[in-house]
Amino acid sequence: DNVRSFYYAAAAYHKSDQPDKVEEVLKEAKNALVSSNKRGNESFLGALATICLNNEMLDTAIKLANEAITEAVKSDNSWELEYLYGILGRSYLNAKRYEKAYDTYQKMADAADGSYMRDQAETEMDKIAVTANLYQKWIPALLKKVEENPNDSNAILKLAKSYEKTNKFTQAVEQYEQLSALEPENTQWHKKLGDLYQNLPTEIRETGELIQGTALTLSGNGSFVEMADSESLDSITDQVTVSAWIKPTEFPNNYIRIIFRSDEQKQNYRQRSYILAIRSDGKLKIASSPKDEGYASLYSPPGLIKLNTWTHIAGVIDAKKDYMKLFVNGYEFGHRHFNGEDRFVKCSLPLRIGVTHIKDQVQNTSFIGQIDEVRVWNKPRTEAEIRGDMNKQLNGDEPGLVGYWKFDAELEGNIFDSSPNNNDGKLFGDAKLERYARKVFDSTISDNLSKSIIAYQNAIEFDPTSYQNYDKLAKIYIKKGITSEAEEVYRQALNTPLTQGNHDNAINGICGLYSDEGQENKLIAILEELKPMMKNSAVLHLQLGDLYTSISETDKAKQNYDQWLNIRMHALGGTQSARSLSYFAETLLNKGLYPKTALKFAKRAFQKNYNTSYEYCEILGHACIANGLFDEALNNYLHGLSLISSKYSLSNFWEGIREAIKHTDDEDRFFQMMDAMMDAIPTTNIGNRAHAYRLMTQYYSKYDKAKNVENYLFSKTGFVPETRWLTLGPFNNIDTMGHRNAFIPEETTQIDTTAKYYGKHGLINWKKSKYVQLDGHYNFGDNKNWSAAYVWAIVISPDERDITFRFDSDDQGTIWLNGKQVFSHDRTGSISFDRYSIPVTLKQGENTILIKTCNAKETWGFYLRLTDNIGNPIKDLKFKTSDELLNAPPPLKPKFNVMSVLGMAEYYNKNNMPEKAVEQMQLTGIIHENAWMTLGPFDNTAGIGYNTAYIPEDTKPIDITAKYESANGQIGWKQFADDAFNGYIDLGRNLNWQVSYAWTTVTSPDEREVQLRFGSDDQAKVWLNGKEVHANPQFRWAVIDDNIIPVTLNAGKNTILVKVCNEELGWGFYLRITDVDGKPLDNLKIGNAQNH
Repeated sequence: DNVRSFYYAAAAYHKSDQPDKVEEVLKEAKNALVSSNKRGNESFLGALATICLNNEMLDTAIKLANEAITEAVKSDNSWELEYLYGILGRSYLNAKRYEKAYDTYQKMADAADGSYMRDQAETEMDKIAVTANLYQKWIPALLKKVEENPNDSNAILKLAKSYEKTNKFTQAVEQYEQLSALEPENTQWHKKLGDLYQNLPTEIRETGELIQGTALTLSGNGSFVEMADSESLDSITDQVTVSAWIKPTEFPNNYIRIIFRSDEQKQNYRQRSYILAIRSDGKLKIASSPKDEGYASLYSPPGLIKLNTWTHIAGVIDAKKDYMKLFVNGYEFGHRHFNGEDRFVKCSLPLRIGVTHIKDQVQNTSFIGQIDEVRVWNKPRTEAEIRGDMNKQLNGDEPGLVGYWKFDAELEGNIFDSSPNNNDGKLFGDAKLERYARKVFDSTISDNLSKSIIAYQNAIEFDPTSYQNYDKLAKIYIKKGITSEAEEVYRQALNTPLTQGNHDNAINGICGLYSDEGQENKLIAILEELKPMMKNSAVLHLQLGDLYTSISETDKAKQNYDQWLNIRMHALGGTQSARSLSYFAETLLNKGLYPKTALKFAKRAFQKNYNTSYEYCEILGHACIANGLFDEALNNYLHGLSLISSKYSLSNFWEGIREAIKHTDDEDRFFQMMDAMMDAIPTTNIGNRAHAYRLMTQYYSKYDKAKNVENYLFSKTGFVPETRWLTLGPFNNIDTMGHRNAFIPEETTQIDTTAKYYGKHGLINWKKSKYVQLDGHYNFGDNKNWSAAYVWAIVISPDERDITFRFDSDDQGTIWLNGKQVFSHDRTGSISFDRYSIPVTLKQGENTILIKTCNAKETWGFYLRLTDNIGNPIKDLKFKTSDELLNAPPPLKPKFNVMSVLGMAEYYNKNNMPEKAVEQMQLTGIIHENAWMTLGPFDNTAGIGYNTAYIPEDTKPIDITAKYESANGQIGWKQFADDAFNGYIDLGRNLNWQVSYAWTTVTSPDEREVQLRFGSDDQAKVWLNGKEVHANPQFRWAVIDDNIIPVTLNAGKNTILVKVCNEELGWGFYLRITDVDGKPLDNLKIGNAQNH
């Protein structure tokens, strides 16, 4: 195959940037191809084109692919043609010849025999057109083409798509209506119109009514309203409706917050309770963090929010029923699921109107305009409810109304909550109340929904076999609040010869209409009425079985479960899918139904996959337990255990075993089986045995089956019992900085359990562990993202000995033994059993263990086992009790810790004790926030700011009156301001790729040697008296005392200039002045920015 060799050789020369050699070899390749007997073979030419495409020789790839297509057309090889068009399309795309690429994929779609390749081609066409802005580019030419030939359906369709892809829905509808007129029986046009009518902008008509009153006016210069925190607002965690009237007069940025309940922004936006916001393109947005497991947001179509126009906005989250919805002027404009979670994050920061809690972000500038009638409910409101009272004031005592701000009056900067909950607010910045008048309008969106109904009805008429059309029509009726019509549509689908799966979907649709508590009997009546025509619907009989169970009619429930069982068994009678058989067995077990049948199907699945997956063994084991066959269950579990090769699968296996007890009432027999299982695990398989014993401790603790669970846990597994730890936290771990910063004295053998520290949410101190499940996994709890905490224990050894710490934590973890760090990891991710083995030496007597674990998101905890070198527990070690640890006397000379002192300074400052705050700050030697002048931001794109002198940097006198040009216009020096007062000069978050300077003075009574202790995020330089004394070109997090810089202060005034460059996320620095031992100098005078 010497032809391929030439092309591979050309590719090698191309990669090594030898264009002359490439050209030379390609000529040889061409000659070899001409003389080859494969020169007319489309498959061979396609393979050569692929070699060239994969190696970026695009011109050659295009030529070869075109030749291959020509040959495929000649031989009528339609199957090969689809793939060749794909090769040519990718070649054009990589060459950025977008229109050629688009046309090629169009040909691929036209040539495709099946829907898969057609869908793939159309997806690529859409991506190309969006990337190259082709849709907008095509519109003028297409308009002309349609004008010249108004019956050209291809041109009309392309114009309609172009309008649709550029969010010009009104124009798109006009074109699809034209297509519908030309081809009235083409279902796809009616279906498309049904979709698009819902996205049309609202048309409004004046009613003649005028509403007058006062509204909140915000100027955008950091003006907002903040509500007093309260239990009534804090308790909203699963259902909420927020609404307001707004009149924006300017879009200062892309995102503008209206109602904001969130903590400060951290990674992945996982700290939001609920946010209602608008965008500069006129979209409305609602966002939330479902149960700390992610981020859910929903946008309306664009253009709904207009400048200088009063608009009513509302957002609804119902975590219990798994949905979010958006409403504009009383009509629904978007809905989605809520990630399947049953609650959202509970935030600690107060509710705000008009601005975010996120500092120093241009894109989050506060709202500009007027806001009125802000309402927060602890229940999901319907479209009809929202529309019904949006134009009238409420009494304030309506059920579910938690906060209601009418902005009718203010007193000394305070505004008042008209609900009974006293959630009063405070005006900040330029926020004020002003008179306004707005006209009341009727919206025509209901007409658009009516048009959608007609369109979907037409689609059903011309294609009654598409269930999707019925479902879309039913959802429009649901949106209009006409449940009876939605039910009728689903009934219509049931009366149509669709697939059983479609009929089951229609039944589930009807069940969804009447899922609220108290509607069980109504739904039962409907399903019983449908039963004669749906005799073969497993879904219907299962729903009825569950419904009768919920109202305690066990006989009727059993009748329906029996019918469901017969239908499912018949359907599975000839199946060869072990997965389907096992899933059915698991369903029966989880519902507590038909244990013998579950056993039968679990055995069938197991027999088909005897040695392939532990899961089939495990399900069979569960089924055996449900039938009282404990010996058989044991054998199946052990067989499944022998098939496991990964730690992940092993963990899942034991979690499954843990749940197996729910399948039996014979607890004693179950525990006997578990003991036998322990004995059957080989003693050499130490990890498995530890997993098993850990599981047993959970059982013993839950069912009170062991007299001394603590002793069992340690003697069998080596885990330190959770009850023997003291804990301290949480501290703030934003940007994972907690792993690098010491919040307390860490390298010490004496812990002061009486000391108080300023943590993430206030003052904290050492406490007993609240987590006492006694399973070896220390769990710090849920909903504690970006937090850090410590645990402390003392282990007593009868002699000096070498042992092994077997450890892992989620996320970063550090261990100190007797005051010395013995291990640290900075990995983020899920926890794994025995991931790290750490050889250590215990001394005779008491040994202190301190662990710090830092959490990024989701779960947070650690494992620690004390074992011999092969993993066996050490049984003669003892632990002090938590009471003994708490009652230990404090150290005679507590160890100084900078971070803990700075934390107390921040605490005193936030609680209006400024003298104590300054006193704490002086103990550290840090140059605090009030001392600095700052200048910036300047450009740091691609790191250019580090070596760019935007101001004279190597000069002692700084002209703080000078003005400089930046990307944001002309800027000057200003006094640094930050409410935190914790020594960290916080220049902002997510102000990516920018540079700022900070400047201050230090007056010394004499010339002296000192140390500048510095830490920055990210790159930084420091000048003392015009001389560069430090430069760090590396990306990093700010850590106290990261760099120790020996310098000499002059007698008198000294100047310090700092430049800090930011890449992404956090941005700032610490700087303190100390003697060589790190102690502050009490006779230095730090300049005050107000006096510079």
